[in-house]
Amino acid sequence: MSLAKPVAARHPHSSTHHGITREDPYHWLRTDNWQEVFEAPETLDPAIRAYLVEENAYFEESFGQPTAALRETLFNEIRGRIKEDESSIPSPDGPFAYNSRMEEGKQYPVLVRTARDGGPETILLDCNAEVGTGYFGFGGAEHDPTHRWLAWLADRQGSESYTIRLRDLTTGADIEEKLEDVGDELVWAADSRSFYYIEYDDSHRPFRVRRHRLGTPQAADEVVYEEADKGFFVGVGETLSRSHIVIDVHDHQTSEVHLIDALAGGAPWLVAARLPGREYDVEERDGLLYIQTNDAGAEDFKIVTAPVEAAEAANWTDLIA
Repeated sequence: MSLAKPVAARHPHSSTHHGITREDPYHWLRTDNWQEVFEAPETLDPAIRAYLVEENAYFEESFGQPTAALRETLFNEIRGRIKEDESSIPSPDGPFAYNSRMEEGKQYPVLVRTARDGGPETILLDCNAEVGTGYFGFGGAEHDPTHRWLAWLADRQGSESYTIRLRDLTTGADIEEKLEDVGDELVWAADSRSFYYIEYDDSHRPFRVRRHRLGTPQAADEVVYEEADKGFFVGVGETLSRSHIVIDVHDHQTSEVHLIDALAGGAPWLVAARLPGREYDVEERDGLLYIQTNDAGAEDFKIVTAPVEAAEAANWTDLIA
């Protein structure tokens, strides 16, 4: 017996904005606690869940099952045109060269390293072995400057909020210490005893940077930067020289950068205050910042320099106009 096509119930609901009233009888399908549902799907309103279950069952019977063979054919044809055993270019760092690869038939990368002067390969993290039975989203991994620690991120519920695990590369095992409900950006301090990471607000906007010190609870992590303007997003990284932690604050047209000495730590300092429509990003070498910016009408951007200790825009000097 075929399933009946589900029909969503209609409940009167109206809303008025800017003098215009809109009727929406399906408003009940929009859950008010969507932020909570994003983190914990089991909190979804039972009535909404029941209707979605009906929709999914009807779809599977009327479309999923009849097209199963065709979808398998298309999947195999697409897969046959893809090189599955791809590897990235090894990235040298200190005594090692780091690499990641995809193995045939696997869905997730394998992170490896070898000695720069040759030798056997060491598997640091095989994401395929970490999947488990539920959802798994890999958020990346970063090794520390001493090459002992690997901090790696995984999302196991589809919420795009991640857990940071710490792997001791001398043993190949994760330690008990972990951080929950964080963003997907992380950078180590130069002393390898701490790292910086991102947190989301209730709207899943990356808005805060915290510093975690190894061996301390997550609740004790200090807030390094927090962005109050809901139109701006926060990212964290480092300069190519690894001399400074970079906190990047931006919307789609304006940016602002704060720096932290990667070894000394401390409070971040501002490079140049945000100016509507001005974008810039920074790199550092030998105490000099190299800044790519559209400042002063540089339509295709330009490169300027400024001393790290006096980085404000008044001290920018054109290097490539």
